[in-house]
Amino acid sequence: MPGYRVTGRNCGADVPVGTVFTVLCRRDFPGTAPGEATISPEAAFVSDISLRLEAVEFYRRSVDHIPSGHTAMLTLSGAGFDTITEVLSTAPERTYYSLCVSHESVLNIRNA
Repeated sequence: MPGYRVTGRNCGADVPVGTVFTVLCRRDFPGTAPGEATISPEAAFVSDISLRLEAVEFYRRSVDHIPSGHTAMLTLSGAGFDTITEVLSTAPERTYYSLCVSHESVLNIRNA
């Protein structure tokens, strides 16, 4: 299957195959306590992406959604990987990004 394979963590509701992510949302973790994420006021959203969730591999099985609260191997297709690569390559530490649908966060990716 053509596309990009990435690992992503779903911190929201189940995300079905076929979902199209149109926004990259920046989140900062300024504190040390877990869960203290804030949406960064500057450059909080990058909207020039359109990535479709083509497939999900969860514990080496193909499933029809990214389960809530879990990490899975994802196959994404579409436009925006160059933008994501550029954003992540210049991101400061403790900054995380979420792939979103209409500014609603559904999938977290991290600058490792």
